[in-house]
Formats: sequence, C-alpha cells, structure tokens
Amino acid sequence: SDIELQSALARAFQIFKNDPDAEKKIEEYVSLIESSADGIDDENFKMRFLSYTSRNSSPEAVYARLYTSFAAAEKSKKIVGVNMVGPENHHIAMRDYSLHMNMLAFLRKQFPDVKLSLHAGELVLGMVPPEGLRFHITQAVMLAGANRIGHGVDMAHETNASELLALMAQKQIALEVNITSNRDILGVRESDHPLSIYRSYKVPYVISTDDSGISR
Repeated sequence: SDIELQSALARAFQIFKNDPDAEKKIEEYVSLIESSADGIDDENFKMRFLSYTSRNSSPEAVYARLYTSFAAAEKSKKIVGVNMVGPENHHIAMRDYSLHMNMLAFLRKQFPDVKLSLHAGELVLGMVPPEGLRFHITQAVMLAGANRIGHGVDMAHETNASELLALMAQKQIALEVNITSNRDILGVRESDHPLSIYRSYKVPYVISTDDSGISR
C-alpha cells in the first residue's frame, strides 16, 4: 500500500542520513566535482553538473544512490540537480518505474531546493508494450515533480497528453531535445519527432546532446 511504501522510504532515509560512511562518500564526491570544475567558469561559460543514478539496479541500490545524489546536490552549487540514467525500456526500469517516481517524490520533500531533471519517455512502439508508453512523462512531471524532461519522445502516447503539455507550458518545465540521439537510438527523425507537438503547446525546450558514450 502507499502508506507502507511511504513508511519504508522514511525508515530507509533515516538509515542513509545517519550513516557516517555514506556522509564521507558524499563529501568525497562533492570535493571531486568542485575540484574538477575549478577555474573553468568565466564571463562566457559556466560548467555545472547533474548527479545521477542508474534506474536498472535493485530498488535498495537505486534508493540509496538517489539519496546520495540529492545530498550531494544540496551541498554543492556546482551540482544543479539530479537525474536518472540507463535504458528506460530495460525490464527493471519498466517494472520499477512508478516505484522510482515515488522515491523521487519523497526525496524532493526532504531536499526541496534540489532540482530534478528526468529522462522520461525515451521510448517508441515496439520497444515496450503499448501500456508502457502511457505514463512515464506524466509520472515524472506530476508525481516526481521534475523541473525538466529529457527526451520525452512518447508524448503522443501519454494518457491525457493535452493536459500534460499544458501543465508543462504553465510551469515552464523544459524539454531537453536530443535530436541526433533520438534518430540513432529510437529511429525517430524529422517530422516523426514530437518536438512540433511541444512547440504547439509553447512548452520551453533546449536542443541538447546525449552523452558521448551513447552518441559519439
């Protein structure tokens, strides 16, 4: 039940928060980020980071890593938010998607100043069953409270897509558009890309690149 889930998330959160080893690792990670970014910023360019967690591990590991990601982002001005990475069509990602969104919703309440940028809807027909295309962006926005959405390719299949697009426009929840990646990985190109749908609803968007390990 939802009450049992919230209770379990709260108990685990207290364990993570009171773990000195976890705190030490978080401090080491923040120090690494700070030193890596040292001296890069100037009047024309700023380097900032997202801490991230793979969505394709056990629930316990995902939650622990999400906690450390949020905790690190709270400690460093160089870390501007949290993301989840990994193939969204992986069986674990599909099985646990709603659980992950509940984890994020809980942690957002504990770390209210930390932003959330979520890869969601990086899916097309044939990759997952049709029902898997209907709720990922919706839950990322409405349940997890994402400030930005990465990819968002399956928007046309989302239940109540019109209401969701209007909400994204109203709240200025930006879409990160990865044109080359979507073409190479998903086979979505030119007029098949849903960017025109987002534009018609005046959803803000930024043209982005996928990471170099994916799209060289």
